[in-house]
Amino acid sequence: MKTLFFSTVCAKLSLPLLLLAMAACSSNEETIYEGYGMIKKESGNTFSIILDNGVRLHPSEGITTLNSLQDSTRVRSTFSILKENENYSYVNLMALDTILTLPVIPYDNNILNNMGDAPISITNAWIAYGFLNFEFLFVDNQKQHKFSLMQYPSTKDKLIFELRHNDYNDEAYQTNMQVISFRLQSILKEAEKPAKIIIKYNRTDNMSDDIELTYR
Repeated sequence: MKTLFFSTVCAKLSLPLLLLAMAACSSNEETIYEGYGMIKKESGNTFSIILDNGVRLHPSEGITTLNSLQDSTRVRSTFSILKENENYSYVNLMALDTILTLPVIPYDNNILNNMGDAPISITNAWIAYGFLNFEFLFVDNQKQHKFSLMQYPSTKDKLIFELRHNDYNDEAYQTNMQVISFRLQSILKEAEKPAKIIIKYNRTDNMSDDIELTYR
């Protein structure tokens, strides 16, 4: 099975969207896609998904109605394309998972110990619809971990954050992937475009790192 990245995430890039295409093992099988986006509620229990690259998905097979999710809920979707147009597609929606969505915490030296400093490995980071989104790897065993995004004192054209990880001294037994969206709408309203967004994090126990995005 082949995986294609429609947009690459690395340091010092302006990032639109992570969209994965997993090509089928043979030409007789359909191509399965995974994409991040948000719910757009429509009439009744029907809905569409606006991907982070602006393409709208209209589920016509698979999961076609929702009862519980609110408008603008961040989601990860798994789908195949039934009919494709320039700005929207009719799809067979196979799976729909909500993305953990959290607020940004103002920097406060008094709570740093509670934020933790355990390492993570950021594999993707991007801005979409007022959210700062991360896809990263971390190791755990049985305990529930905590992830936080703290904002340092910043200027309108340079926003500085730190992604913190508290593992509560959990054992390093297995590697897991986590996707989190942090609400930046109110912060971005005050920013001057183009604005640099710098995110600090601990890459290992003994090494810190940072990535830089551009908000345009």
